[in-house]
Amino acid sequence: MKTLSFPRSPLSQALTRWRLLSTTVVSTLALLAAQPAAAVMLDFGSFSGVDAPRSPAISGDGKVVAGVVADTSGNQLFTWSKGEGYRQVGPMRIVYAVSYDGKTIVGQSDNAHAYIWSVDDGFTDLGTLGGLVSQARGVSDNGNAVVGFSSNSAGNARAFLWTKADNMKDLGTLSGDTGAWAHGISGDGQVVVGASYKDGPSYTADYKAVRWDVASSTITDLGSLGGTYSQAHAANRDGSVIVGLSDWVDGQRHAFRWTEAGGMQDLDKTPGNSSGALDVNADGSVVVGYSGDTAFRWTETTGMTSLGVLSGQSHSGATSVSDDGNTVVGESGDRAFIWTPDSPAMQDLDHLQTSLIQSADTVNQLVSNQTRRLRDLTQQQCHPGINQTYCLSGGSQSYAGGADNSDYQNDLQLSGGLRLNEQFTAGATLSIGASTLKDQDAEQNKAFGLGLWSAYQQNSDNTGWGGSASVALGKSDNTFERGVGLTDVQRARANLKMSSTAVRVAAHYGVQVGTTLVTPEVSLSHARTGQDGFTERNVAFPLTVDSSKSRQTYATVGVRSATPINAKGTLHLSLAVDTLLSDDTADIEGSSKVPGLSHFRFASSLEKRRAVPVVMAGYSHAINGNSTVSGGVQLGASPYQGERAVLGVGVQYRYAF
Repeated sequence: MKTLSFPRSPLSQALTRWRLLSTTVVSTLALLAAQPAAAVMLDFGSFSGVDAPRSPAISGDGKVVAGVVADTSGNQLFTWSKGEGYRQVGPMRIVYAVSYDGKTIVGQSDNAHAYIWSVDDGFTDLGTLGGLVSQARGVSDNGNAVVGFSSNSAGNARAFLWTKADNMKDLGTLSGDTGAWAHGISGDGQVVVGASYKDGPSYTADYKAVRWDVASSTITDLGSLGGTYSQAHAANRDGSVIVGLSDWVDGQRHAFRWTEAGGMQDLDKTPGNSSGALDVNADGSVVVGYSGDTAFRWTETTGMTSLGVLSGQSHSGATSVSDDGNTVVGESGDRAFIWTPDSPAMQDLDHLQTSLIQSADTVNQLVSNQTRRLRDLTQQQCHPGINQTYCLSGGSQSYAGGADNSDYQNDLQLSGGLRLNEQFTAGATLSIGASTLKDQDAEQNKAFGLGLWSAYQQNSDNTGWGGSASVALGKSDNTFERGVGLTDVQRARANLKMSSTAVRVAAHYGVQVGTTLVTPEVSLSHARTGQDGFTERNVAFPLTVDSSKSRQTYATVGVRSATPINAKGTLHLSLAVDTLLSDDTADIEGSSKVPGLSHFRFASSLEKRRAVPVVMAGYSHAINGNSTVSGGVQLGASPYQGERAVLGVGVQYRYAF
């Protein structure tokens, strides 16, 4: 198996290079699929002060990513690992491969020489075979053997093998040839594959696929399928199976699979078709590449199976296969794809990544709705009049708006209050609610809540000092569908439960101004929401998301007024600013079967607003001395930057006796 690098060009350009030169250019996630272990997903465009990275590669164990970024000082090698994060190592030009453990990186330096960077020794210039240019293209699993090509004193390209013991060694050519390229090396470092040629390197050179045996220092012509051109692209882990492409008798190039026992086997049985094998799995039983305009996967049992193309694309090519042969990745048009036997069709890797980020946004909004419901619950209080002992109320609240264009939330509340004495009251509130995020096909149901509160009021006419303390507990069942609005992504339904706690303390001071009671108020509230973990079902690439907790603390400063407008009616107005003091919203973290995302952690792309202004207007009407009905409209900024405002409406019936 080879370590591959990420793409820098569309498939149409890359296939030309694959057919004639090398297999080192593949899609970002195509590389990841070739690795058997865990990896992380990176946004390589987010590094401060540098241009977008080029040609990154990943270690076989998936723990280290390396590539090149350009800053003011020139091209720089960078590495990224979960433990150390991103760091720039030093000047270099391009990365081609990383060893299995991530401790050795190979490529080409700015002086056009092959280089190695290792954790132990830093940069090592491998030099040349007497010429001016060299490139390191592959590295063994343990990092001890490096292969590539170098020009010699005659100006010809020669394949080389480099080790610490022998330095750069010319692997030689077939008899009568003048040049050679090494494209890859087996994981055990014992077999090198590539091509030997005469009159090149050029696209019309007489290339011959070759295999170098390191132990015996021999080169083997792998032959052809009847034509004059062949080239080896990859070897399996022990080098016993080699794949590539070769001219057929009709002049077309066909994918081949070579073994010592069976020789070169034509994998393409379609006359007039052009194909090429670009990768092989660990035991050599699965081969992938391109055939005509579509990607293929080959096994002895199924033969060459077309994997199709992505929506809106006309061609595809498979570039890498996992060690077990069950995950294939490549490009379709200028988009990367992933395929498994469990997939209904190839999936768009970029859209698959996007679906994960969208899931983080969806969970964030569901948590926000849950938090809003609990914070509302801490403010629902039913106060008996000064000459009354009990109070009962029922009402509803609805919200629309936020980060989802179709975000709707509805809640029903039942409250009861008890007057303890002239100044103190206490009570409880029950609520049930639901919300929907239609754009994301998400729902929050069975949202139950219980609130407990106590309040103090200095004077019976609500002037003077007052305050309250409350706590609310709640839970909800949530469902959403990953992949909504994205083409070539298998949709997956997720189910998760949330439980929340909110506490609030408030103080106010009422002042009579003419007929209007003006009451400034300040409050402090804290909400905590726990999210249970979940695993998706019945999809090719299920996600397992870990449980998490989110915490937010708010300070609210506002002023409200109550103005009688007739004997039974009162106008209520309020203005407040809700300030987010601290936000510990949990990232989505978990594991998946997506290559390169065995372990992942995503933060929501939604940026929360630190200060949210809210205005409210309402009216209450006294039916008699015991009963009152009221309603109100509330308008506030979205809790997220750049999103639409939130509109709320509420109605309530109150009975005190």
